[in-house]
Amino acid sequence: MDSINLIKKFPRKWLVLILLLPVILSAKERLRIFTTAYNRPDFIEKQARTFNAFLQDDYEYIVFNDAPQNDMARNIEQMCQRLHVRCIRVPQNLHARGEAGYRHMDCIRYALNQIGFVHEGIVVMIDSDMFLVKPFSIKNYLQGYDIAAELQGRREGHVEVRYLNPMLVFMNMQTLPNRSSLSFDGNYVEGLACDVGGHTYYYLKNNPEVRQKYFGVLHIGEWKKSFSCQQCTTMSCGDCVQRLKSNNFDDAAIAFINECPDDIEFFLDHHFLHYRSGSNWNNKPASYHEAKTRALNNFLAKIISS
Repeated sequence: MDSINLIKKFPRKWLVLILLLPVILSAKERLRIFTTAYNRPDFIEKQARTFNAFLQDDYEYIVFNDAPQNDMARNIEQMCQRLHVRCIRVPQNLHARGEAGYRHMDCIRYALNQIGFVHEGIVVMIDSDMFLVKPFSIKNYLQGYDIAAELQGRREGHVEVRYLNPMLVFMNMQTLPNRSSLSFDGNYVEGLACDVGGHTYYYLKNNPEVRQKYFGVLHIGEWKKSFSCQQCTTMSCGDCVQRLKSNNFDDAAIAFINECPDDIEFFLDHHFLHYRSGSNWNNKPASYHEAKTRALNNFLAKIISS
């Protein structure tokens, strides 16, 4: 029997399934990366460019538009349209409280319910001002684990609470047990005041079988204070540069650190750069963000073109 006649004898529903199988498998393999944008449409472009330049996995990048003002919401939508990035508007009536932390919790909850828990592959949650700055495979890094993030915590007396930092989280939804119970809410946990992500303590406690992987974070300002050269106003002295090199920073990153205000972080062996306070929740002056953005633009232009 030739292949055409064989296909004709196949039940239609099975034929459709066979034809769609490569698409289904491809969607499952594709990472689903989401961020929440409150302002700074330029950060969306920077994230898209750095993922395109350095991420070694097949992925879909999704922006949850949480701008409270209509003008900013339109700017974010237009940026996403220009980049061909999927943009989902966060219903503003979700926010019972307007503080940055509570808005962040609401957005994470909404995003996970909309596109996270329903995905049968790896889901990546990333802050809007976090940028991949080195070649990296999230799929390879997460292999053999269910979830990866920075572990942070609070301690008071004999009570200690350890939980996941929501700024950068890798989740394998296919293997993560009881995934729909994972909550990144904050507030009080075991009587201790915790920030966003605090309730992951309960998830980890109730699901001890979760295979967890934790990565480090280096805050440049705090790092400067940790050694005797802390009186330097810049990182350009020979001792500082040598220390940065011994921490595996390359010349481009060192030049960026010298130019930029030191309230920045590097996650996961310097693969991810966290700009910090991109939404300006802490009310920094415009001059601060102008200097910081200029340094960031110079750094990204240098590493992407190299």
